[in-house]
Amino acid sequence: EDDNALIEFIAASALQKTRRPVQVLIVATKIDKVPSSKRLSELNRVAKACGHKVIPFSAVTGEGREELWRALRRASLATP
Repeated sequence: EDDNALIEFIAASALQKTRRPVQVLIVATKIDKVPSSKRLSELNRVAKACGHKVIPFSAVTGEGREELWRALRRASLATP
């Protein structure tokens, strides 16, 4: 609930002409703690709840590191 409120706040702030455009990236950290058999369903549940694509990430295993870097690069190039 708190995360969705923050996403809505960011989206509303981005609509102001005085603000730079922003892109929301949702990162599911500690994905290594979720059993592999449940990861896809959990990621889908979070994506549905927040209305954004979710990037799975684990600092322990490195899972999602490249995908997150690509998303960050795309977001930084998309903003003027």
